[in-house]
Amino acid sequence: MYGLVILSLGLFLGIAVASAAVRAPNKAAKLAAVIAGVVIFLLGAAFSSVRYVGAEEVGIVKKNALGPSLTGGRIIATEGEMGIQADVLSPGWHFGLWPVIYDVSTQSLIDIPGDQVGLVEALDGDALDSGQLFAPEVPEAEFKQMVESASYFLSNGGRKGPQSNVLTPGKYRVNTSLFRVTFAEQTDVPSA
Repeated sequence: MYGLVILSLGLFLGIAVASAAVRAPNKAAKLAAVIAGVVIFLLGAAFSSVRYVGAEEVGIVKKNALGPSLTGGRIIATEGEMGIQADVLSPGWHFGLWPVIYDVSTQSLIDIPGDQVGLVEALDGDALDSGQLFAPEVPEAEFKQMVESASYFLSNGGRKGPQSNVLTPGKYRVNTSLFRVTFAEQTDVPSA
């Protein structure tokens, strides 16, 4: 949202400064006013593309223009299509996310307390096989990589629906548009 404000402000100020060229006393002053107006607009355009993601946040990117539409019932874009992008923004400054083309929202990291686990449901991916209630279990390290990289999940056979694996206590950088995580109390089952 603020990117659009900065872009509009740069455009307004650039036009205002460039229009001063009409009242300039000589050609050099007219040229200087036009150049200053163009520079102000370009600076506004450049600064409007900058987004910041905090240390305890993840940036979710939605592409609004300049790409094909999603097909096949997909809700997450992996190949530059319009829609919510699979890859998330890590903490720090990010450039080139032009307003109107991209929207960026920030979400808090998924923080699972020590006495709980995270139950994961994927909202996109390959369909479960007939009769399956949960996606097949995968090795724990691979599951964590799949959850923290939506493009990896979607391109490596990730299944839509409840996942057999759970997230253990800790913080996770998750695309919350793809994965819904609910917390559940851990239960200790004594042996024998």
